[in-house]
Amino acid sequence: MILSKYFFLFIFIASFSINSFSQSFPSFFMDEYESTDSNTLNLRIDNINFLKNNEYFNPFVEGYTLIGYWLKPQIEYNAGPKLSFYGGFHAQKYSGIDGFSEFKPLFSLHYKTGLNSRLIFGTISGTTNHDIGDYLLAEEFYLTDNIENGIQFVHSGNRFKSDTWIDWKQFIFKGSLYPEILFFGSSNSVSLFQNDNSALELRFSGVASHIGGQIDACDTTVQTIMNSQTGFDYKITYQNNIINNIRLFSHYYTSLDQSPNKRLKYIYGFGVNSGIELSNKWVNLRLEHWYGEFFFTKFGNQMFNSLNIENPNYTEDLRAFVNTHLLCKYEPTDYIKMGLGVNLYFDLYNQTLEHSMGFYIKTRFKYKLLD
Repeated sequence: MILSKYFFLFIFIASFSINSFSQSFPSFFMDEYESTDSNTLNLRIDNINFLKNNEYFNPFVEGYTLIGYWLKPQIEYNAGPKLSFYGGFHAQKYSGIDGFSEFKPLFSLHYKTGLNSRLIFGTISGTTNHDIGDYLLAEEFYLTDNIENGIQFVHSGNRFKSDTWIDWKQFIFKGSLYPEILFFGSSNSVSLFQNDNSALELRFSGVASHIGGQIDACDTTVQTIMNSQTGFDYKITYQNNIINNIRLFSHYYTSLDQSPNKRLKYIYGFGVNSGIELSNKWVNLRLEHWYGEFFFTKFGNQMFNSLNIENPNYTEDLRAFVNTHLLCKYEPTDYIKMGLGVNLYFDLYNQTLEHSMGFYIKTRFKYKLLD
């Protein structure tokens, strides 16, 4: 009876969302910094205001609410057709806290290495822009941990797309009382078949998190966790007002503990994520299934882990979910987006339904200062 109740609730939400304005979370929040203007000086202002309520009641992720905003003003100088500089600051504010919880300087160099590729050094284009998926890199980091610093190489061709980066999360000096933290990643897709109405893509990605260092003075255990993602996306395009696009996908994930002294319960794990995504001009709805055995990640969504990396005492060897993802979208102008998001997570083994809801206003302005 409990399963039937949640199943009908699941169908109800899915049916309702077909009449809503929607777009998937990653594409809604992706940023674009490409510029071809030479000898220009611009002011860019990026901002998001958010309210996100996570109603979670499980041993892996406790429920919490995020309400606040971040502001990212930057000066952009295009020195030529290939070279650009960005500099500014990132300020993060949560409601109920006096002052800013984060205030970070930003600086990056963008060098166009080819027609469809560029090198970024400094503050890189991170979080949802990596297009690597919630299981390996939590989408919520766009709101809470948006800034990544390091080096990045991006290629965006017609047949091959790639994003490879190093995010140096915590730097150490000799004698530091905290460990070094690094996050490596590479997100790739290859078009195997493409015509006017359909396309088949091979996706292969990998990430690695490392905590340690040789010159610090702390007693933190060195930890290295590696994850991979391999699978296919099949996309079909229709020229009508009901459904414009259908995406069928199936991805295989792995996890591997490469630490010199292994402290986790699991050394190797895997997961399978499959589903369907329907969209038109106004609607994007994703229904998916997750099955994992001994799966674990460091910076992915901890909801789907078999153990919580931060508190690994509680474990569940096998985990399975049926999920619904929806982000309703309204875009009155080119520089303002408004979103209303709903996510449902039905735990098939524990017979529980959890959800999260969010409201977002994202703005991006660009003013030409000198030409």
